[in-house]
Amino acid sequence: MKKIRYLSVALCVLLLMLTCVACGGGADEPGVTYTEGLRFEALDADTCALVGRGDATATELIVPAVSPEGKRVVGVAANAFENEADLTSVRLPATVVTVGGRAFAGCTGLTSFSFPDKLTEVGAYAFSGCSGIRQLYLGSALREVGDGAFYGCTALAYAFFRGDATAFGGVRVGSGNSAMTSVLYLYSDRRPTDTGRYWYYSGGQFKLW
Repeated sequence: MKKIRYLSVALCVLLLMLTCVACGGGADEPGVTYTEGLRFEALDADTCALVGRGDATATELIVPAVSPEGKRVVGVAANAFENEADLTSVRLPATVVTVGGRAFAGCTGLTSFSFPDKLTEVGAYAFSGCSGIRQLYLGSALREVGDGAFYGCTALAYAFFRGDATAFGGVRVGSGNSAMTSVLYLYSDRRPTDTGRYWYYSGGQFKLW
């Protein structure tokens, strides 16, 4: 009887693990220390948005894919970190698909920002006034960049888009984003034949053609 009971418990644990994997595609990475104290708000029964710093005092934030309440983190709320000038880096999980308006506006301590590959929308003025950002990474799932999302990003030198010209043509870019579009580099895994701006990966780093 004990063996049967142990087997039943083991099967329940296995089913729970499989369910967690199937539900989210958003498990936290093993071995990564995530920032504690961040504030989240539920969007529905399964998902939530990062809404602020909460009790976190760290200046380098690593955001988990799953909140302490067990909800998948799918967005950063509007105004979540506005004018948090002491922030120096923010790492978002792969589950995030939207960054709200003015979410990081005035975060002058940021020097680079990599958006998750599944991110589809950057809200209006989301990074306005982030005068320290020199480099951006934008995934090919991107579909909308709100008005002034990168207005005032005066140090921006490289905006690496993980797609070609056709893919970027499908992105609605609002007004006031010349700081980003003027330094846009398109992805190409082979040497281009034209004179546009292109980039590729090498040794896990961004390289220019």
